[in-house]
Amino acid sequence: MNTYPAFPEETLLTDELFDYVSPMKNSPGPLFTVRCRETAFQEKLSCALVLEGVQDPGNVGTVLRSADAFGTDAVILLEGCADLYAPKTVRATMGAIFRQNAVMMKREQLPGFCSSHGLRLLGAALSANARSVKEISLRHTAVAIGSEGRGLSRELLDLCEETVIIPMCGEAESLNAAVAASVLMWEMRR
Repeated sequence: MNTYPAFPEETLLTDELFDYVSPMKNSPGPLFTVRCRETAFQEKLSCALVLEGVQDPGNVGTVLRSADAFGTDAVILLEGCADLYAPKTVRATMGAIFRQNAVMMKREQLPGFCSSHGLRLLGAALSANARSVKEISLRHTAVAIGSEGRGLSRELLDLCEETVIIPMCGEAESLNAAVAASVLMWEMRR
């Protein structure tokens, strides 16, 4: 049974109230509120990307855009990530928010989720025992990316089977979280 209205509900607001609820300064309107779609996975996933503590909405949106481009089955946002539906996140997706499966969950739920989809959980980390992404298959994996400042939490690293690293040639200490995620998602589909 369809519970959605046959037509959108329209409400006229005073200028003061409109300015208060609009995310844009001096917006000419209109302003829309929409129901977020439910993400339900009917089939097993072949790959997923996990974000932990990525606070920049532009990075989260860029990851969703890249996930859509590379055919990543799901993007999982753990606690501490920017709001999936914040205006800056949505803008950075360039429309991918409407096509890409994205779910929010607690860290404790991640192992069960990965297990139910037959995915190995790997962590991208700058560590001595991390294996090069060139040496390891990322098929049937969920790869976790942490914030640029802190990386992955010890708690999440403890849940991972192993860690992977993207080899770099220059003097840079690390990659931007969205760039690293894009490289890894490309490798998942290679």
